[in-house]
Amino acid sequence: MIPSFFALQRASNPASLWRLSGFFLLVLWHQSLQAEINTSISEANELTSQEAAPLRIAVAANFRPTLKKLLAAYERSTIKPAKSLVSTASTGTLFHQIVHGAPFDLFFAANESHPRELLARGLGDPASLLNYASGQLVLLRKNDSSPANQSATLTSAMAACGPGTDEARNAAALAAILQTTRQLIIANPLTAPYGSVSKQLTEKFRSIDLRGNSKSSMTGAEKNFETDAGKKAPTLLIARNVMHAQQLFYSSAADAAFVSLAQYIASANATDRQQAAAKRSLACHVNPALHKPIRQYALAIDNNAQQHRQNSQGHTQAMTQTRARASALLAFIDSQTGRSIIARDGYSHTANAAYSGASDVE
Repeated sequence: MIPSFFALQRASNPASLWRLSGFFLLVLWHQSLQAEINTSISEANELTSQEAAPLRIAVAANFRPTLKKLLAAYERSTIKPAKSLVSTASTGTLFHQIVHGAPFDLFFAANESHPRELLARGLGDPASLLNYASGQLVLLRKNDSSPANQSATLTSAMAACGPGTDEARNAAALAAILQTTRQLIIANPLTAPYGSVSKQLTEKFRSIDLRGNSKSSMTGAEKNFETDAGKKAPTLLIARNVMHAQQLFYSSAADAAFVSLAQYIASANATDRQQAAAKRSLACHVNPALHKPIRQYALAIDNNAQQHRQNSQGHTQAMTQTRARASALLAFIDSQTGRSIIARDGYSHTANAAYSGASDVE
């Protein structure tokens, strides 16, 4: 019987066969090790990508210009600045986006109720809730859109429109300006807190509903400026949000708009066209005691609860780092430096306690 080739090799040169087997084992071990390395690199790249992902911030339209300043100041103050992607809309619109799964990390609302509703739904971090500002309103009025016989009324009204004007005189001035207005722009009162307050004020002084009907209920100091009791109430034009309201005011024929004080201040540094429009406009500061407080709250969004993602180790680490970056940004905003930037843009830290109505804007 002729022995097989492998039998001959095993009999004639066993050392060579062992070396050959060792070589194949080494190749298999190397391939296995390379596969593990590739897997580790892939996981590391994924984690690095997650770590480098920017903070996704949802901000109410009124606060966007101020937030940009805060982000710039924060980046200058930290060794590891938090890159960010900022989305702007009305508070109500952003709230519904978050509820339906929009992947935001931070929510800067223009009220308190929507962040608290997210907490009630388990979509936010309770420890992160921050009253970062209280908003203030301004009624803008174009100075070149009134009949000559109403110019005296506007002149008298503007004397009671400065910051700090007492409540009664300021109310009379606002009533007079609205009485001379044909078209008034406000943010959507159903989704924008500033729009809700604007609607409250128009109903208070001119009894305007969303159909533009007047109920002629002006009383007291408001009648001091009344020049035409039978005049039809101005037509309301509804903007998407308070930023859109200001844009429409500057670009359309409408002669008045309620906007945030911060936007009015920012218009001085806006485009030439907006600067020119601002110079042609009168601005009546609204005494905060005349309306519901506009308490603006921020909240870190709980993306784990929101999106029901797989709780892998890499994802957990990335989420922890994202939360840490969000917390660091909120801490900066709540610092003396952050508060000073917010105050310079026309916000106060605490709401006016003189208002006796409901405690918060819807």
